[in-house]
Amino acid sequence: MILRNKLTILVLLICTNTLLAQENKVEKANKDFENYSFSPAIDIFKKVADEGYKSVELYQRMADANYFKGDLTLALPWYEKLYNSDKNMAPEYYFRYAHALKASGDIVEARKVMEEFVRTKPTDNRSLILISNQNYLNKIEKNSNRYTISLLRENTTESDYGVAFYKDKVVFASARDTGVVSRSIHKWDNEPFTDLYIASLKVDGQFTVTKKFSKAINTKFHESTPAFSPDGRTVYFTRNNYIGNKRKRDVEGLTRLKIYRATLNNDNEWGEIFEMPFNSDAYSCAHPTLNSRGDKMYFASDMPGTIGASDIFEVAIRHDGSVGIPKNLGREINTEGRETFPFISENNILYFSSDGLPGLGGLDVFAAKIDSDSTFSFVENVGRPINSPMDDFNYIININSKLGYFSSNRIGGKGGDDIYTLQELAPLSTVETTAIVIIVKDIDSDQVIANAVVSLKDLENIEIKSSSTDTDGSAKFKEIPLKQYFAKVNKEGYGTNEKIVNAFAKEQIVYLEKDVYKASLGEDLGRILKLSPILFDTNKWDIRGDAGFEIAKVIAAMTVHPKLKIAIRSHTDNRGSSELNMNLSEKRAQSTMTFMVSKGIAQERLTAKGYGETEPIRPCAEGTCTDEELQKNRRSEFIIVE
Repeated sequence: MILRNKLTILVLLICTNTLLAQENKVEKANKDFENYSFSPAIDIFKKVADEGYKSVELYQRMADANYFKGDLTLALPWYEKLYNSDKNMAPEYYFRYAHALKASGDIVEARKVMEEFVRTKPTDNRSLILISNQNYLNKIEKNSNRYTISLLRENTTESDYGVAFYKDKVVFASARDTGVVSRSIHKWDNEPFTDLYIASLKVDGQFTVTKKFSKAINTKFHESTPAFSPDGRTVYFTRNNYIGNKRKRDVEGLTRLKIYRATLNNDNEWGEIFEMPFNSDAYSCAHPTLNSRGDKMYFASDMPGTIGASDIFEVAIRHDGSVGIPKNLGREINTEGRETFPFISENNILYFSSDGLPGLGGLDVFAAKIDSDSTFSFVENVGRPINSPMDDFNYIININSKLGYFSSNRIGGKGGDDIYTLQELAPLSTVETTAIVIIVKDIDSDQVIANAVVSLKDLENIEIKSSSTDTDGSAKFKEIPLKQYFAKVNKEGYGTNEKIVNAFAKEQIVYLEKDVYKASLGEDLGRILKLSPILFDTNKWDIRGDAGFEIAKVIAAMTVHPKLKIAIRSHTDNRGSSELNMNLSEKRAQSTMTFMVSKGIAQERLTAKGYGETEPIRPCAEGTCTDEELQKNRRSEFIIVE
């Protein structure tokens, strides 16, 4: 990973102490794989992990918790552990593992894992997109060959990137004479530094007369990606959290990125440097761009509310210099991956880079037309030669001359990141419409469900169309723009389900699950936490390793909820005498309680009782049950009593 990656990812290493600030993401993660009724899953499983327990489920939960926070680099080792431990890994984990690998730069292995995802879950929306590669590749091919590009001669062996237009010149970022070679380092305070440079332009777009931009703006830390107001007297730029000769860090000791503003004084010197009010020491904001009127800024951030590793936000810039509240552009633009380096052309097209949308590899450049109501008419991959198997980003263009620039770390450059000129030869293709079919099924029986109401909404949650399913369980939608939607499905007796659907996958299934009642007194905590049964070996009552892991989850839940009281109920199979089984189950119940007390749970919050063979899960006449069925009867349960 090179310099540009460090400035693009916008901090994946989010401290668990900031977890409550990321509560929406954690809740989304929990909703995707389980609906916990207690404290967010991350709190419980973090406590379990700290105790040193190991299991497939622990790897799943820790990986998912970090994945849905957007900490893909933190998720990767847990997915690796899961991949190496579980040969029957659920399809969803192949998909998430592939994304984590892609974020780490291991594109080849990511593609292999994604193929396993398609193989194991061929009807999933994402699989349908990948299976329909012919159409997807044709779309990219249709948009390809609309540019000529050329490697900028001004590039150095260091990183050069982040070009912005400034009057009749350009300003860009470079590490050329900072004395630090671009390198892959995981700590923010050890990154290579860049400064801003200004250059005049030749007719062909090549740079000339290059010099440092401003002594007042350049510091010993990072400066990059400037954006200028229409009158050229205000500049917004990215810098490390450093101002007034003071460097600030977050609770992890990391120096984040912030957006700063400077103004040009009467002596044509840049001064009055202030940080934007939406910045924070706890997250990064970077890569600003302004619309043609200068009244709206777009930027990338991993602030709370971000969908993926980094999202694109917009914020109003008022005439008096004050700013509004940043707004996430939503799922029409942002994904669970990285969206970054936005640019707004004068004809109101948003160009940005993403590794979450289908592309040619790494970060690809995409274009989205911003309509008058701030929605997006289309999101298109701009195609080759702008995009490549490597990272391509920081696209800008002058709509009059059709001349612009982009940055890439592709093979054939001079350094890590290099600047390329571009000349647009033809505009993007127009938006298309299509028809899709949503099929609704019962998740347990796989039977189709008639008379279910399907609402098709855009990614801002505005309803586009609504329909009811026919006797074959299908709801049909015609002449809709070719993009992503939410399909929200309701049916009496079932829980509501909402799923992102892609209009270029013609037929998609949404599953409904029957309503389940909420937890109450007498409920088994194991059902609420979806525990695996607490199992015991034959004629034994000591706590096995897998049992210890399950009990640790109950302990974590009781630690989070100090008023919770539990009745431990232990059971045996029917082998042996009833008297011996009752005695054995009592020992198992007491052993479980002793274990929990040893881990810090007050004994007055627990009761323990053995039930012998009197309440089997699987009633077994002598010799009629398998060893596996018998083991299911040898269990402990945790009943809520208060």
